[in-house]
Amino acid sequence: MAMEAKVNGKKSKKGLASITGVFRGFKAELKRITWPNKKDIKKAAITVFAICAIYLVYLVIIDSAFQYLFNLILGIK
Repeated sequence: MAMEAKVNGKKSKKGLASITGVFRGFKAELKRITWPNKKDIKKAAITVFAICAIYLVYLVIIDSAFQYLFNLILGIK
């Protein structure tokens, strides 16, 4: 039994026509995007790098603390 997909009460296109429709929709959506300017991108990048650096320092401190504790418990010098 063959089934046909219906969208909004209409039969959907099949094959190449549906693929081109997808790309047309994709292109239309790309035109609606509000792209950030250079200043906003720079601020966001600096923020991401700063948060990564802070997180890295946090992980190093936690790792060193656990290493010290395990060495103390196991008696390793």
